[in-house]
This record gives sequence, structure tokens and C-alpha cells, in this order.
Amino acid sequence: MERPLIVALVDDDRVYQFTTERMLLRLNDEVNFRWFKDGEEALGYLQDHAHETEALPDLLILDINMPFMDGWQFLDAYAAKKSTLAKHIDIFMISSSADERDQVRAHSYSDVTGYLEKPITSDLLRGLLDRYIGGNATKH
Repeated sequence: MERPLIVALVDDDRVYQFTTERMLLRLNDEVNFRWFKDGEEALGYLQDHAHETEALPDLLILDINMPFMDGWQFLDAYAAKKSTLAKHIDIFMISSSADERDQVRAHSYSDVTGYLEKPITSDLLRGLLDRYIGGNATKH
């Protein structure tokens, strides 16, 4: 692989951010991980680095419920900005909500690649890494 996979997590829970980063790095220490506390911060980062392919995430894991700008608001704002970005970003919604309406709503956005349920596990992350890097991407 030419460059490390860039994974961004947008979630207001710092402990969750830390544990997700640790799990990712245990699976593949070449993954580049970024975290943002809410949709507003993530959108600002994307706008600031819109033309920098190496700075933009390959995949973004987006929590639904956050302060300031939640996942839905982020998706609405992202739809208006994505054409200015130097590369496509796959977005996975994540939530601890088991509400089927959230899943249906998430899949109604063309920018959403998939829907994940918390808690995120090593197996789920391994599946994501294998999907983006290939079957030998994770340490076993």
C-alpha cells in the first residue's frame, strides 16, 4: 500500500475516541487516525484541507448524536461541500440507538456507505480495514 489508510472518527465521547484509536492501531499500526468532537469540527477540518488528498480521511465514522452539529446536520452540510474535496470519503454512521428509523434515515443519504452499531468492536474494525486495505491488512 502506498500510504496509510486515514480513518476519522466524529464522536463527542473522548473515551470512545481513545479506545477506537487503540483498537485500530492494534489491528494495523500503519492506520492514520483522526478524531473530532462534533460535526462542526470535522466539517471545518475537511474545508481547511479540501485540496490535500493526503490529509483527507478515506473513511469517516460519524456518530449521530453530538452537540453543536450532530451527524444529520453534518451530512446535510457535507452534501453541499463534497464537490470541493480532493477525494471521495466513505461515511459510516454509528450510533448506540437501536432505533430502526435511524438506520433507514442513514441509508436515505447517498453519502452514507453503511450503518454501524455501538459499541464498535475489534471484529467490526477488522472488517472495515480488510475492506479498504485488503485481507492481509490486520495483525492476527
